[in-house]
Amino acid sequence: MCLNLEPCPDCPWALYCSDECRKGAWSGYHQLECRMRRKYDLLKAPCDPDSSGSWTRIMIKALSTLTPAACLENSPRVAEILSLLPDVYDDEKLERIRKLAKTICAACCEELSAEQREQLAKVCERILLVFQRNSYTIDESHFVPSIDAFRSREVIGRAMYPTVALMNHSCDANTTRVYHLGTQVVRAIRPIKKGEQIFSSYGPEYGGMPKSRRQAILRKKFYFECDCDSCDDDWPLIGSTMGQVPEFLRQPIHIPLLKEVN
Repeated sequence: MCLNLEPCPDCPWALYCSDECRKGAWSGYHQLECRMRRKYDLLKAPCDPDSSGSWTRIMIKALSTLTPAACLENSPRVAEILSLLPDVYDDEKLERIRKLAKTICAACCEELSAEQREQLAKVCERILLVFQRNSYTIDESHFVPSIDAFRSREVIGRAMYPTVALMNHSCDANTTRVYHLGTQVVRAIRPIKKGEQIFSSYGPEYGGMPKSRRQAILRKKFYFECDCDSCDDDWPLIGSTMGQVPEFLRQPIHIPLLKEVN
C-alpha cells in the first residue's frame, strides 16, 4: 500500500501511487476525465442524488474511459456493458439520475449536438444503473509481520467486469475472486467438472450467515430467491457443527509464506 499518494496537478480528486502511474492514467483516460470534471465543477449543477457524489464520478469515469464517441456508436465494449441487467430504482430517483446525466453531458460534451448529448445521457444513465448492480468491491490485504500473515483488508475501489458479472450466485460458490494489477482473476476453490456451472458469491455465504439473512440480502440487493443446495437444504453454520469435528482438525495450522528465491 502506498502511503504517499501523488495528486494530479490539475485536480484534487485523482491520487496516484507513483509518477509512472499518474502519467499512465493521464495518457489513458484522465486527461479527458480531468477536463470534464473541471467543466462540471464550474457549472452550478444539481446535487448528486448519492450523498457521496459517487454517481457523478461513475458517469464522468465512464465517459472518459469509454469515450463519448464509443458510447454513441455502441462499440462492442459499450454494448457488452449495456447488455447486463440494470439496478432498479423508484421513479423519483430515476428522474434525478436522468437529470444528473443530462447535466454532465451538457457540461462535458459541448462539442456534440443537442441530439447527441441527449442520446449520450441515456447511455450514461444506463451505465450507472448497470454499474450499481454488477460492480465488484476491490479490497487490499495488508501483511502483519508480527503474526506472519495477511489480516486486515481495505476497500480501495469498485470496478465492473462484464464477463465475470455473468456468473450466477451460490451461497456455496465453487470459485473465488482475486485481483492482480487491475485484473480480476477467478480461481476454482474445488474441482469443477466439465459442463458444471461456475458459481460466484455475491456476498452472502452459508458458512457464516443463516439462510434467512442471506435470502433477505439477496432479495434486497439482487431481487431473487437463492435456491442453491445450501439454501434448499438449509445447511448449518460452520460454528454450529464444530463439536462434531475431531479435535485434531480444529487446531489452527500455520502455513508459512513463500519466501522470495534469489
